[in-house]
Amino acid sequence: MKKIIYISIIAACFLFISMSAIVSSGRIHDEEAAVSEAETAEIESNGTNDVSGDVLNDEAHMVSDKIPLSSMVTADEYANAESVDLGKLIFDTGYEYETGNKRKEENEDDEAVFKSEILPESIVKKISGNSWKAQCPVSLADLRYLTLTYLGYDGESRQGEMIVHKIVAEDVLEIFKGLYQDGFQIERMQLVDEYGGDDDLSMAANNTSAFNFRNVAGSERLSMHAYGLAIDINPVMNPYSVGGKVYPDEGKKYLNRSEPGKGLIRKNDSVYDGFIQKGWTWGGDWYNSKDYQHFENKALLNKIK
Repeated sequence: MKKIIYISIIAACFLFISMSAIVSSGRIHDEEAAVSEAETAEIESNGTNDVSGDVLNDEAHMVSDKIPLSSMVTADEYANAESVDLGKLIFDTGYEYETGNKRKEENEDDEAVFKSEILPESIVKKISGNSWKAQCPVSLADLRYLTLTYLGYDGESRQGEMIVHKIVAEDVLEIFKGLYQDGFQIERMQLVDEYGGDDDLSMAANNTSAFNFRNVAGSERLSMHAYGLAIDINPVMNPYSVGGKVYPDEGKKYLNRSEPGKGLIRKNDSVYDGFIQKGWTWGGDWYNSKDYQHFENKALLNKIK
């Protein structure tokens, strides 16, 4: 009789354990179904019903707050691909897989600046009595101070400064932005006042500059620089030659325009085209002299007088 009671008790225990397992399994199944329904609802609410298959792996979930779910690679897509380098994967949305950051467009530089402004008080003080004098044909109010990013000879981006007439300021910004994007190199870009307004010293330093109240070298005629309508670029590499003389002297070797070097200007290159398309002319096209560094917009002279 005791054996029968023990067997009954053991059978009851096994039955209880089996029933508990079945109930637990049902609860887990219901929870998984609820999660699946919630995920489906979230996907549909985001309009990402073009996604098929499971998301590739947990790493993709980690960046899902930065990358649209519809952009992720699915298991089906991965299975059909010959090879996938997850570390270098870039989605069509323009986001990088590893960081979720928006990737930069070609030639885009967050630090590049191309800005025109009325002459700041500090600049007025700097140029007064140097590149600008009371007898100058243009007033201080007619001039604009430009901040220009350029590519240095060392391949690094640098901030330059320049003063031009307000009538050409926007065109000059566009031209130099194009030169920067094209990778044209400029050694330095400072106001000529850094050299006491002395054009010879500025040229010898291979300095790119614009406005300077002065005459054409060897004459009594005002230069287009005196109106803020001329720009000299890399003078050593692009010298001025007239009457057997070369300015600056350091540029003699570059009279041979096939001579290799950084920052040379040649007919029909990106520098030449950039200025010509804006209505400027190039000193390298002159007949009686050659001024390879020089661009000017003489056509606007009558509009500012």
